[in-house]
Amino acid sequence: MIETIIFDLGKVLVDFDFKIAVRRLGDFGLVNPIKVYNLFRNSELAEKWDKGFMASEEFYETIRKELDLKLNMEELIPIWNEIFAENGKMIALALGLAKKKKVFLLSNTNPWHAEHIRKNFKWIHELHGFVASCDVQMMKPDPKIYHHALKKAKAKPQETFYIDDLEENVKAAQALGIEAHQFETYEKLLREMKKLKIDLPPLKP
Repeated sequence: MIETIIFDLGKVLVDFDFKIAVRRLGDFGLVNPIKVYNLFRNSELAEKWDKGFMASEEFYETIRKELDLKLNMEELIPIWNEIFAENGKMIALALGLAKKKKVFLLSNTNPWHAEHIRKNFKWIHELHGFVASCDVQMMKPDPKIYHHALKKAKAKPQETFYIDDLEENVKAAQALGIEAHQFETYEKLLREMKKLKIDLPPLKP
């Protein structure tokens, strides 16, 4: 019997697109979008930032120097943050499930995004908890962050269902005995939940 459901956040409950930030930075004279994108997404810097190993000021100074940035930190933060779009169907599903089950979020995310999400996505506070990598200094697929989430949720692995868009994160959860599903579409997720006999809330077509 599944008693706890843990959702990844990005590309599951909310979409994000770093190219939006890259384009906006282009308006301020940055002409190497590949360098900007790779610095944001595929770098040691991004990993340290997502793990919460850097103060905001240190992160900003590194970005400023790397990109010869002319913006101050207060100007950069909204550009960095305004890349999200909510997935209405998935959010409704999570909120509906939270009326009958424990529902948590587990996300690899940085301090600016975590603060922005908590402040602007009010529905998050109707769920039972949010584990952000930057707050616990661990990242998926490290098994320790799954153990942390289970402990926070007071959940047993075999009674927990985890949803993530990345295969490596799903496999890491499964290795711990957690039922896990790689998210592709809303419809596929519903079918998987029905197989597991999870009592679904009333859903809009």
